[in-house]
Amino acid sequence: MDKRLLEITIFMGLDEASNNALNNLVKACNFLHKQFNIKILINPINLWCDSISSTIRGLPIIVIGGKKVLSGYSPKVDELVKEILNTIKSGKDIATEDLLPHAYFKEGLLNAAIAD
Repeated sequence: MDKRLLEITIFMGLDEASNNALNNLVKACNFLHKQFNIKILINPINLWCDSISSTIRGLPIIVIGGKKVLSGYSPKVDELVKEILNTIKSGKDIATEDLLPHAYFKEGLLNAAIAD
């Protein structure tokens, strides 16, 4: 298996599907680490959307190796394992330049944004 670090970004809302997707993603990554010694970095980005807004935006969205692979529902652990392995087996470069959350303090308040 590939020795590089794989980064997975999950864009989440404030809904049960997003929470389940993150939990299943953690389980899948733990399984892959134990089984194949694959090191995965999970980057959860909460967009702070309520359930209705999350559905409209198609959240949760899971990006593996710079490619959106799943969106709009909470995938099962085995489905996530399959997608991660497919990304690694594809042989494509898995290093990506993704959106990163940024925050700064101004006048005692925390302001945050997604920078691209």
